[in-house]
Amino acid sequence: MTNAWENNVPMESGDSDKNLDIVSEKVLMLLRGHPDEAFSLEDLISRINAWSLVSVWDAINLLQKEGLLKKKRIKGNYYYSAKRIYFRHS
Repeated sequence: MTNAWENNVPMESGDSDKNLDIVSEKVLMLLRGHPDEAFSLEDLISRINAWSLVSVWDAINLLQKEGLLKKKRIKGNYYYSAKRIYFRHS
């Protein structure tokens, strides 16, 4: 079963929250799969096969607010990577 995301077809406006969740999950999975790399916005769009720059930008902002991403600036460009999260065992 395919969905609009897989076919790169824009979704209905009522699906914007669902789309943001899907894009956020794809961005986070990519970044966590490459913990020692940082990606530009353009790299993320290409690597997750996104059809909308705005959806990836919104996902990055959401993940930053949740404290899951690091952002660094190199020569005028921003790069994003996953924060390492450690759990303490009691």
